[in-house]
Amino acid sequence: MERASGVVNPRLMQSVLVGRDDNGVHITWALGDPAPASGVEYFMYSVTVYGGRASSLKQFGVKFIGTEDPEVRAFVFDHMGGGQSNYPLDKVTITRESISVHFVDASVGPDGIDSAHAGLNVNGVDLQQRFTVTLVD
Repeated sequence: MERASGVVNPRLMQSVLVGRDDNGVHITWALGDPAPASGVEYFMYSVTVYGGRASSLKQFGVKFIGTEDPEVRAFVFDHMGGGQSNYPLDKVTITRESISVHFVDASVGPDGIDSAHAGLNVNGVDLQQRFTVTLVD
């Protein structure tokens, strides 16, 4: 269990960038106004990637459990293989303006990316979904 220091509250996404290179996948969620939520137990930012057959291939995400010194989990869930990979906190950069994660040795799948979208979920409620993602190569 790894924890971030200080208070981290959910903020609405302003933009999302997804990049990939030989070292893995890099995702940055640019954040704006505070999310309209109270009694926050957990929140999660995610990017779902769709491949050549328009099927969901992978979900990349970062989840915060609690808001004061929250437990942080960065992960990739492979819908095709049914497995999940977790990433250490040192691959997550948290500021007031953004959250960035470097998913080392991860890939978007064998067919590349047809489309992708992002989401913000707070306490099991989707506050933002099918949010536009910018792909950067």
